Amino acid sequence: MEGINSEKPDENLKINWVYGYRGRDSQDNIFCLPSNELLYYQAALGVIYNPATRTQRFYQGHNDDIKCIALNPANPNIVATGQAAGHDEKEGDPHVRVWDCETFETLAVLGLGNLQRGVGSVAFSPDGNKVLAVDEGNDHTIYVYDLKKKTAIASQKGHQDPVLGAEYIPGQNTKFVTYGKGHIIFWEQDGSKLVKKSGLFEKHPKPRFITSLAFTEKGEPITGDSNGNLFLWSPNERKIKQSKVGAHEGSVYSIAVRGNDIYTGGQDCKVKKFSASDLSAEDSWVLDSAAHGRVKAIAFVGEDLAVGTYNNGMLFGKFGDEPEQIIYGHGAGDLWGGANHPVENTFATVGQDKVVYIWDAESHTPKHVFKVEKPAQACCFSPCGSVLAVASTTGEWYVLDSSDGSVLSSYKSGPEQIDAISYSQMGAALQWDHTTTSCTCSSAVT
Repeated sequence: MEGINSEKPDENLKINWVYGYRGRDSQDNIFCLPSNELLYYQAALGVIYNPATRTQRFYQGHNDDIKCIALNPANPNIVATGQAAGHDEKEGDPHVRVWDCETFETLAVLGLGNLQRGVGSVAFSPDGNKVLAVDEGNDHTIYVYDLKKKTAIASQKGHQDPVLGAEYIPGQNTKFVTYGKGHIIFWEQDGSKLVKKSGLFEKHPKPRFITSLAFTEKGEPITGDSNGNLFLWSPNERKIKQSKVGAHEGSVYSIAVRGNDIYTGGQDCKVKKFSASDLSAEDSWVLDSAAHGRVKAIAFVGEDLAVGTYNNGMLFGKFGDEPEQIIYGHGAGDLWGGANHPVENTFATVGQDKVVYIWDAESHTPKHVFKVEKPAQACCFSPCGSVLAVASTTGEWYVLDSSDGSVLSSYKSGPEQIDAISYSQMGAALQWDHTTTSCTCSSAVT
């Protein structure tokens, strides 16, 4: 069209802040870097958060959602992240990216053309020279890559049932463990072959899922499972040495070891501490289950703990003390609705978790948090910002006081999802859009 400049602009958008942490469908995915910064991921971004300065840095090399992450034990500034299938022409297949968390330089791209559907697990060998990846295909195939050559040097079908994690045994560059639905397998690399031997539960209750794994300072695996039990294994005999039945009520999602202490996080929204010598219980840290759901990840930051939660937030503090929430995010379901405040430096988001956040854009923390009755899909402020209209996935929409969340009025426009809602410029009318229809009504509140 005449008068329209169709050339690409010189300006680019820069990410200022990433809200939330991927905890709902991920676990054991927070690491502490040598700088005492926290490493995790959200969507297609690797995120590095500094708790002291409350700032974030980002790795932006991926083109679709990151599904797993690992830190190189030989050089803890080197990270591996595995992604789902994307849409990029050259690198759209599932793959692993190895990158430097100081410079954000991509050091290697592994698995293009090999890995199926997505990368479910990734791990470094203790010497840092190899990267292990488990894909999300039907056979959950395991690949071992030479990091210097950037090629696969061994592969083997993993298990027909879901594989939830993989870790090298400390000090063993050819031995690793995978675990998941109804199994734990001890592997050894012999040249280009991977030899597997299943773990033996013997008299101990076999869980539906093994959900977490870590190692003691002696290199012995500790597993948590869907029954809430902890098992300490002998890696050579592949047998359980000690057990703690009922360590948690429900699944154990995270295990972290420091010295002789084992910290575990579970479905019961508790962080518990056990002795590594005999798995005896030492202490318990009870978190707010209504606010946080479950504990999905634990990382040590000096004397403090960072705790990732099922509701996609992150807590920070000393074991047993009241934690500070340092990262906030929406919980269940998709997040589609957002609106800028017309006057203040705030904005609103609404999600299918039935939560309305009004955020302080400077501090990146919630100014107000409200609940609505139905899963929310869209929102908009009135021209003066005093009210917020919220539309749902089931045809209802609400007009809320934006300062306290009180419902000023509510309406039902039909059974269909409302995808968009907006005030007229003068605030005299509201318009909302279904998939197939568009409607307008007068507004008494502006």
